[in-house]
Amino acid sequence: NLHSVIQFDLMDINQGNAGPAGKPRIVQAYIEYKFGNRLDFFAGQKWDIFSPLYPDTYNIISGLLGSGNLGWFREQMGFKHYLSSQFNFTYSIGNSNLNTTPNVSNNVELTKAPTFAFQLEWIQSNKLNFFLSGIYSNLKYYDPNYSALYLNNNYSNATIGNVSNSMIFNSNKINRVSNGISLSAQWKLSPNLNIKGETHIGQNLDNLS
Repeated sequence: NLHSVIQFDLMDINQGNAGPAGKPRIVQAYIEYKFGNRLDFFAGQKWDIFSPLYPDTYNIISGLLGSGNLGWFREQMGFKHYLSSQFNFTYSIGNSNLNTTPNVSNNVELTKAPTFAFQLEWIQSNKLNFFLSGIYSNLKYYDPNYSALYLNNNYSNATIGNVSNSMIFNSNKINRVSNGISLSAQWKLSPNLNIKGETHIGQNLDNLS
């Protein structure tokens, strides 16, 4: 009933081409425990349950990693319920990653809140699957309207004018909701050909990818 999965590749996003200097990258590393035939528990890094149409082959994401490219892997733990022969329901609590888009300061982002996600899978046939998934978190920032350290989307440790760092550092903080809903489908035309499609809507998702 207990098993583990470790998957890695030699893709180094900091290099243009694979070579001897490439470092192994952990894609999946998790444990899973089956409570009979109706319930699974999982914990570790695995494919995200939100936006679940990950590629079946090589996935080159380059600079989009951490920039809103959801549906990748996430550190998470949760449960999968096998409701019937056609419906599965999964939910998890996971780690929200740092926003790595250009000119974003990690010092400004104070988020330590986890993500909460769900996925409902409808197995319409052995060739056609539909997915409805969602994710939510609450992000915390220094308010740029009150903190002089947050200027032009950059964070500075320098003293501004006659105001000390500690006074500016303790300025107001704000929260922003980050969430999204995804509707997707996978059609298995043949053993070697799958068609996948997805539409989703959300806000502040860069911080969760």
